[in-house]
Amino acid sequence: MDLGTGRAPKSRPQADVERRAPSGDSVVSPRVTAKLIEVAVPHLERNSGAPEEALSALSEREREVFVLIGRGLTNVEIAQTLHLSESTVKAHFGRILAKLQLPNRVQAVIKAYELGVVGVGSPD
Repeated sequence: MDLGTGRAPKSRPQADVERRAPSGDSVVSPRVTAKLIEVAVPHLERNSGAPEEALSALSEREREVFVLIGRGLTNVEIAQTLHLSESTVKAHFGRILAKLQLPNRVQAVIKAYELGVVGVGSPD
């Protein structure tokens, strides 16, 4: 959604936006989400005492996927980076959301910053 005009970006069909938005799904690309979070990082509370505790529920592979989600990569990019199928990445992502009790990708990116898993200037 273009914040200035309220219109969906041309790269995302209107029907897709209309389908996703009411259910709470993100209609903003992962890269845009990551950039928005970078601006907000100075204002986020860091969970200084519990990053390992929060992440202990995740498998090693889920942690790898979580870091890449935090960096703004798409499922396809994560699949290519980790040499997995896109459906495997989606399965890992679903388990990450469930284990960390997060509703969507935007909240996963925010949580990655809060836990210090990624930060401003993290390598792409």
